[in-house]
Amino acid sequence: MKTNFGIRYNQFKALLGRERYALIVAALGLLGSINILFIGIHATTLYLHLAVLNRSFLARAYIMGAIAIASTLTLVFGSYLILRGRAGSGGAFNLTGGTITLMLCYYFTSAFPLLRQLGLIAYLLPAPALFSGFLALFMLRSMLEYF
Repeated sequence: MKTNFGIRYNQFKALLGRERYALIVAALGLLGSINILFIGIHATTLYLHLAVLNRSFLARAYIMGAIAIASTLTLVFGSYLILRGRAGSGGAFNLTGGTITLMLCYYFTSAFPLLRQLGLIAYLLPAPALFSGFLALFMLRSMLEYF
């Protein structure tokens, strides 16, 4: 009887550990969605201000807004899936959103120096989303090995 209680207690501790892990990974994904949302707002408003000078910036503003909204929704949906216990698909969504954020940060620091004033911090903005994706994918692998 004592052995059965010990097994259940260890299973309960493992379940609580996985729930905490999933909550941390989902919070990182939501933090990444906030980062991309602010990058999108900043870039879109700057493009809208530049549209007065050249009309081509108006199309860029719409494209940037659409990319930021799509990436934000991808990260929020990935975090939701992680919280619902589907770490593999949620991690893939968050990894995709983090990759899009990384590409936008690279573009806005090198090609169009919009975020260059942030320096190294501009490259750290996509880190929460990327970590969320990687950790969720590793969480799935560790869950499969545990059971």
